[in-house]
Amino acid sequence: MKKTFLMIFAAAAMTMSLAACGGGKGDAQANNEGENNGENTEATSESKGGTTFQGDNFTITYPDIKKESFSTKTIINAQADDSSCRLDATYSDFGCRVEELKQYGDNYIGMMKNQGFTCEDPKLDGKTLIVKSTKDGEVNMHFNVMKEDKIGVTGSFTYKEDKPELAKYFDEIIKSITFK
Repeated sequence: MKKTFLMIFAAAAMTMSLAACGGGKGDAQANNEGENNGENTEATSESKGGTTFQGDNFTITYPDIKKESFSTKTIINAQADDSSCRLDATYSDFGCRVEELKQYGDNYIGMMKNQGFTCEDPKLDGKTLIVKSTKDGEVNMHFNVMKEDKIGVTGSFTYKEDKPELAKYFDEIIKSITFK
């Protein structure tokens, strides 16, 4: 039953991400556990090193090479003008528990492999899960950054395989996630 639930959750997270077009224990976890007293809006603002999306429950900063393509109070999608990379991030308060992140990652890999992706083993560091997969010349860095049980941000950063220099933005994006 637990595996079925996690597979359903993984599928729902993936579906939400697709329909809307989402770090180490030090910086990322410190940001996740801290409170952000920022304004509670869905606006984006230019900041040093990128653009910051301010949702109702979280903020995330992405590189200025991307432009917002869609947003709500809980979702941000952005992509480069040349379609070389894109980001989607979705806040959820009905996710898995932190202790279930490893199983979530394993289930996500199974789902991606069934779609023809080549996947690396999930990387779990505290409350942050990262799964790297590739298909058809694109690299998909799926992430799940948890604030606490069932509350977190899930999404993906996708870039063209022939533009590996774009991979450098991924860690910065993950570390920028803060919860309100």
